[in-house]
Amino acid sequence: MISNILKNIGYNEIEIIEIIKTYDLKEYDKEEDLKELFTKFGYANKIYNKIIDAYPISNFTSETLYYKVVKIYFGLLKLNYKNDKIIKMTTILPSLYGYSIERIKNRIKDMLDIGYTIEEVIKMTILFPPLFSLSIENIKEKIDFYKEIEVQDIILTDTKRLIQSVALSYVRYMFLTSKGIIINTSSYSRLFCNQKQFASQYGVTTEELLQMYDYNEYKEKRENERNLQLKLK
Repeated sequence: MISNILKNIGYNEIEIIEIIKTYDLKEYDKEEDLKELFTKFGYANKIYNKIIDAYPISNFTSETLYYKVVKIYFGLLKLNYKNDKIIKMTTILPSLYGYSIERIKNRIKDMLDIGYTIEEVIKMTILFPPLFSLSIENIKEKIDFYKEIEVQDIILTDTKRLIQSVALSYVRYMFLTSKGIIINTSSYSRLFCNQKQFASQYGVTTEELLQMYDYNEYKEKRENERNLQLKLK
């Protein structure tokens, strides 16, 4: 079964033999094999425990999870992720081991279709593994907004900012610029401070901002403008 998993990922027979020999992989035998597998990949015990504690392991038998780990780990290696980066990513997002490799490949393709290079996609997903879990519509909406306000560089350099809702980024941007505060690649962090800090610094709450500025109205207006531009082409 291990050899079939590796073959389906894209490894050839010679590579499969070398992988099985190098990692001393075996068919699932007992529950302790899962911890042994993580140890072979280079996970420290505390990280292994963190993953198991955070991961919804009750949804899987230990045997099923064992093979999922094999598939995702070697699938990510095949996609040119380095070992230490895989450990970093799965420490941040333990549920990555519950994904299918097809889902991961599809998200990479989604990002390539937007216009990023494979190197950039790998960099972004290492910086922000939840990029694999957000919907592509959600990601595109955020990318479009940050391009519009000309801070799109943060998508590559500070990808974790994509976790914030675009509606919140929008209302904060509108408020700050109305106060004469310039938002650019040097000052964009003002958009992302925590709610308590923002309210304390600027004297306005998130709830008040959402009432002051209607993101849905802005979104609809922008969509209408784009449709008009397409018709004029």
